[in-house]
Amino acid sequence: MILTPHAAPQSQDPQMLGLVPMVVEQSARGERAYDIYSRLL
Repeated sequence: MILTPHAAPQSQDPQMLGLVPMVVEQSARGERAYDIYSRLL
């Protein structure tokens, strides 16, 4: 599942500046969350 903010990506809201897109992976061993940029490495 991919969690994203409800605002548009080009929003200039100051609160959006510190957000990092995260991925939550669910498996038999539980959940694991990491930023999407780590998955690109």
